[in-house]
Amino acid sequence: MTSENWWKELVYATFLEAGVQKQELDRKFPSLFYSLYTRFRTKKGYSLFPDVTSTLEELKKRGFIMGVISNSDERLLNVMVSLKLDKYFDFILPSCLAGHEKPASDIFQKALHLAGQNIDSSEALHVGDDVEK
Repeated sequence: MTSENWWKELVYATFLEAGVQKQELDRKFPSLFYSLYTRFRTKKGYSLFPDVTSTLEELKKRGFIMGVISNSDERLLNVMVSLKLDKYFDFILPSCLAGHEKPASDIFQKALHLAGQNIDSSEALHVGDDVEK
């Protein structure tokens, strides 16, 4: 299943569970889904905390090798460019391209490989928003 189809199913089910009538949803869903899906392809669907850019600039200046690993789809690459955050990272690895999702060790191993410089896992730090992943 493509990422887009996965999201279609999820968004459709969400509207149904929220009480939208199937007949009404079916008439409007194609344009509604396209609008939502494309909104989250660029910075329009996101906002940055005020200190993000200055923090990333300082970390980069101090020579940290940084990357992004995310249980996300391929739109992450466009989002990072749109937010002008890509320049701070040595790699961006969405799980759909890695072939594995966090917390699988494979995605972390791939990230270490992409970081280069033979970084050992004991020298790496993962910062996330989900304790289990």
